[in-house]
Amino acid sequence: MKNICIAGDGWGAISAYKAMKSERINLFLLTRDEELKKLVDNNEMLVDSFNAKNFDLIICSGYKPIINNRDLAENKFVNIHYSLLPKYRGMHSVVWAIINGEKKLGYTIHEVNENIDDGDIVYQHCIDYDCQTATEVVETFNDHVENNLANIIIKYLNGNISPIPQNKSEASWVCKRNLSDCKVGFDWSVERISRFLKALSPPYPRAYIEYEEKKLFIVEAKLVKSENLMTTGRIVNIDSDGIWIKVLDGYLVVSKFHNDEVNFNIETFKIGTRL
Repeated sequence: MKNICIAGDGWGAISAYKAMKSERINLFLLTRDEELKKLVDNNEMLVDSFNAKNFDLIICSGYKPIINNRDLAENKFVNIHYSLLPKYRGMHSVVWAIINGEKKLGYTIHEVNENIDDGDIVYQHCIDYDCQTATEVVETFNDHVENNLANIIIKYLNGNISPIPQNKSEASWVCKRNLSDCKVGFDWSVERISRFLKALSPPYPRAYIEYEEKKLFIVEAKLVKSENLMTTGRIVNIDSDGIWIKVLDGYLVVSKFHNDEVNFNIETFKIGTRL
């Protein structure tokens, strides 16, 4: 019976663990995720290192530390990465792909080497992007992993899948987003802001604007196209639709904000305010 370890935290690791749990294998888990640990029936199957057992395969999903060369030499790894590699290697790949206006999104299972998301491709799943939020896209991938990963991994271990090298000339890299990356640019187009709002959906931090040195997170908004010239970043109208903020080629109309410290409503703002 094969020994397989799932390593990682979060949604993706939970989906991977659920996918493999029903298989006739010895399934181990390396995680800091307390919710994921609750899925383990026998605490002896929790491990604290890659070399705790003689693993046939280690499946990484949501595993953030860089794997050192010694562990790579002593174990066989695959990683589940939520992008269509070689594009969007790195962190928060779904968010960056939506912001960049990709028409197709997907996830990749690939072998792990010493470089980030660089190993040979074992499997890819692709969907058409149709204005879903990043959360909805990730949930779709999680479901597909849960329903298909076990079959893919068994085929891979049995030698029925031949991994394909990535074409580095087509690669792109992205980094982990921080809060400052979530600020809306008023010199952006309506289309770009629309993608931005779709990408930054809970549990990611929402997109925000700054007002009186406070971050106001956008909960409800719409975009309106207009080619008239006017200074961007100014409130030009306030009505039942919300506050109308001039952007490059139209208006960002926000009807609901959130701030943990202060309650903001439409009456808080004034026409003509520069944001």
